[in-house]
Amino acid sequence: MAQAWDGSGALLVAVVALVTFVAVIAIVAVVAVVAVVALAALAALVALVALVALVDAIAPMGSTTSKTWLYK
Repeated sequence: MAQAWDGSGALLVAVVALVTFVAVIAIVAVVAVVAVVALAALAALVALVALVALVDAIAPMGSTTSKTWLYK
């Protein structure tokens, strides 16, 4: 016959559950931060490419215009 559970180890079960919960929350937070940083880096790269294209459209490299205002 199986013995009825007398509650021993309940504190251990609660601590393990709490630690697991905190670990999952921490992992989710780290993944979210990494995703935000990656998106910010991608946005900065897109902005840099757009800025280079804009400068090139205004004054193509090697033109006299670029030498008068871009490198003053």
